[in-house]
Amino acid sequence: MQLQQAKMQAQLQIEQIKAQAQAQIEQEKMAAQQQVDIVRQRAEMEQHNAKVDKEAQLAQMEAALKAQLDRERLEFERIKAQLEAETKIIVAKIGKLGQMEGGESVEGEGQEPNMSAVLADMGARFAAALEQLQRPKQIVRGPDGRVAGIV
Repeated sequence: MQLQQAKMQAQLQIEQIKAQAQAQIEQEKMAAQQQVDIVRQRAEMEQHNAKVDKEAQLAQMEAALKAQLDRERLEFERIKAQLEAETKIIVAKIGKLGQMEGGESVEGEGQEPNMSAVLADMGARFAAALEQLQRPKQIVRGPDGRVAGIV
């Protein structure tokens, strides 16, 4: 009888030890799962922050490019207006020369070389402006690697 009680007591202790071991294993599994969840949340947060940073950088680059395009458009309009004004002046001078040739040949002949020089100068300016507008653009980057401007 005592032997049977001892066996039962030993069996009960074994069951208690198994239950404690099982509880400890479950507790460790829960702690490990919490660590995995924390690491996953951190990774998701870092990924989100990186995405937000890239979107902000992209928006900044787009704004810089738009500003550069606006500056180039304004420069183009300025050059165009200047060329149109110079053309009007030259056309007026040519008209004046045509009127002078009828009655004042001495003054007309004296101004004709000047008109050729003016036309040559205007052609050179137009060619320089056209060349400036047609040359390839280059992106200039700052020390941080971001777009600083377009040349």
